[in-house]
Amino acid sequence: MTENGRNREDQLEHNLERLLTSAAPPLGMPEPVKKRVLTALTDTGGVVTPLRDRRRRWVVAAAAAAAVALIGLWPGSPSGGISWADVVDRISEVTTLRAILDAEKPGPGGERRRFRSAIYEKDPGLYRSETLAGDGGLELVTVFRRGEEGAEVLVLFPKQERAVRTLHVIRGDGDSRLPDLGRVADAWRHLGDIASSDAYRIGERVLESRRAVGFEIPAEEFFDDRYPAVLDGVVRLWADGETAHPVRLEVDFVDLDGRRTQAELTDIEWGVELSDTLFELTAPEGWQTEETRREVVTYREVRLGRGVHLRLAPEDGPVLFTEEDVLAVRSLEAFESLTVDSPPSVVLTLALRLDAAERVEAFRSENPGSLLVVDFNAEIRVVPSFESAALIRFDLSRLGKALAGIEDGYLDTGDRDIGPARDESD
Repeated sequence: MTENGRNREDQLEHNLERLLTSAAPPLGMPEPVKKRVLTALTDTGGVVTPLRDRRRRWVVAAAAAAAVALIGLWPGSPSGGISWADVVDRISEVTTLRAILDAEKPGPGGERRRFRSAIYEKDPGLYRSETLAGDGGLELVTVFRRGEEGAEVLVLFPKQERAVRTLHVIRGDGDSRLPDLGRVADAWRHLGDIASSDAYRIGERVLESRRAVGFEIPAEEFFDDRYPAVLDGVVRLWADGETAHPVRLEVDFVDLDGRRTQAELTDIEWGVELSDTLFELTAPEGWQTEETRREVVTYREVRLGRGVHLRLAPEDGPVLFTEEDVLAVRSLEAFESLTVDSPPSVVLTLALRLDAAERVEAFRSENPGSLLVVDFNAEIRVVPSFESAALIRFDLSRLGKALAGIEDGYLDTGDRDIGPARDESD
């Protein structure tokens, strides 16, 4: 099937879905044609009737057939416009990408921080970002080479002539999470999985002397499980009205803690030549370099060990959940410096039952300034962090145990063979 054929077939399916579920003609259809469609779908009482009721379908079948004839191949946009299917086809062709990212997000103290970065992507699995300082110089450079279940990452601090190189190793039988450094690069591939029904056409505008067509996507659909902390927001993609290549991406969302993030990707260039030297994982000669290692063990069906107790509560407040409310152990994560003699940090991530997650979310919403503390097995008390309402993380380093010791002493892995650590960075 030709590209145009695939696009028309996709748009036909989308238009029929709108017709059969909500009796709505396609977006952008001229008013005279739209009125003819609505007339064909109007019952004897003059009310447009969605075709959900099986008993009524035979009554409006003939009218629906007439409406389908009118809208079946309607492109979903004004004459000469593009559809979401066209945009997805263009995204699937991308192998290299260069763009500028402008973002504003909350800092550690709640203050608003703005930054600008140059983004480079080259398949397979190469990514580089260069964050600019206020004086126009480089403030931070991040390079990573990604494998299927791991990555090697280099972070450069040019003003301090300092570098940190980290080997990320993933093992276990649960869902692997790669280093949280390539969200923009991953986003393009994720766009292709978004259905036409979730991408709403929002009109046209002129961008850099080009006519651009806009599509709006709910933030939760865009980020999916890659960023479960997203509470609400929108993502807007603007595509060239002639080629359907995305020319701008706008993100605006609020997370579970009420923090707002806004970002805009512009100056997008497709299929450009990118030298392999951009993605080298070596620091400049003479720089201070720290070598680190991050090991993550992921689990699919592992729980806290029998006799292990857990409490989450505010200081002098009610207990919000106990070990009985833990659905499963999701991961153990160890981070250590191979250069500096210091104990590794070990972080445990737990998934909570729905009712417990709802209690925690309600309490945090009603008491935004309250400090929550985890009492882990009456051995340590730590302040947790939340990836989402149902995922809680806290540091077990004060137990003085390595990752394997925590697995053996506090988790019920049954007869599961988690296997040795694997280097998946190649």
